[in-house]
Amino acid sequence: MSEIVLSGDPRSFLNHFAAFGLAAILEEGLRRTCRVSQRSANSLVVSVDSETETPESMASVVKLHAERHLDSWIMRTHKHGDKTSGTMSPRLAQLKEVSEWRTLQAARWAAFDSAFEAKLSCLDLMYMGSLGEPAYWYIDNNGGNQPDRGASGWEMKTRNRGEEFVQHRLADLCRRVAARTPKGVLDGLTSIDPQDEAGNNSPSSRTPTGLSAPAATDNALAWCALWGISLFQVTHSAAIAVGTGKGSGRQSVTAGLVRGLPLPESLARAYAFLPIFPRPTRLARIKTIVGSGQLARVVIRHVLNATEPQWRPQDHQKWSRLSQSLSALPDEAWLKRKGCPAALIGYIKVSDNVNAPEPHVTRGTYLMFGSDGP
Repeated sequence: MSEIVLSGDPRSFLNHFAAFGLAAILEEGLRRTCRVSQRSANSLVVSVDSETETPESMASVVKLHAERHLDSWIMRTHKHGDKTSGTMSPRLAQLKEVSEWRTLQAARWAAFDSAFEAKLSCLDLMYMGSLGEPAYWYIDNNGGNQPDRGASGWEMKTRNRGEEFVQHRLADLCRRVAARTPKGVLDGLTSIDPQDEAGNNSPSSRTPTGLSAPAATDNALAWCALWGISLFQVTHSAAIAVGTGKGSGRQSVTAGLVRGLPLPESLARAYAFLPIFPRPTRLARIKTIVGSGQLARVVIRHVLNATEPQWRPQDHQKWSRLSQSLSALPDEAWLKRKGCPAALIGYIKVSDNVNAPEPHVTRGTYLMFGSDGP
């Protein structure tokens, strides 16, 4: 078995997403089963079922992956009104006319069709789907459209200066990684010589794109991390909002995120969680567990039991009943049988800038199944 060891903070969601994305890229490029594990307190390991691959050859796959996407859906743009945006960006400037929605949808369908070309793969389709899409179906009680409601909760690109995710972050990282040598890619992934070309190595770089707090971040690591979003499905709901008589649709649900629970601080917006695998685990199993009700329910029960009193809602009895009902389910036993004895739990918080609140995932804490402690 060949492997790459990603060193760094194991409680950083960015590093876990990078491991997931790297495994997905390698599985696509090598057509071999890939596995992910947290071998120690300081390392995540991505391995390939092959004795002939080397870290250098695996890094070459990442470089080639970026090169293939220099002429792909990532580079497609779409003009609506006086704006030009990445066609597959899930969060865009407001579209005002029905005709604008229709032409955007046609452009998105064409981008999906392009992913069936031989040089691309099912991974592209998974990724485009997991990013979500502008929610043409979401109408608020004032009759206004809120397209951001259909985006993946993991897509946290700041939108100041009219920027958006695909054109101004993903495409930029694609060019940076494609321009590197395989050794440069490997040195970045393994933290031997990390380089943040897109962020000018600034300590306040936005290259992490919300998967960690702003910091200088190697571009190959960030490229893999953003592709890790492909494992986290988005489920849309176009149902009429019950009891209002107005509006339609609901916030899309993103795997690995849960909203509506009591939060630990006023700037928090949602809980974030990932499964932990101490032994090498296939990517297919990881995707199954990431989107499972079992993992979500275990996290919800933990949050309800661990929330500080001042953050508990007034109707605490309702939450207590929910926690008790969840504790009766065999979810932890199921997760342990699947090789997942723990979860990493953090939350998405925003900066206190009222005009442009900037989200990122906090450094996580471990929940060992069988324990309800914080």
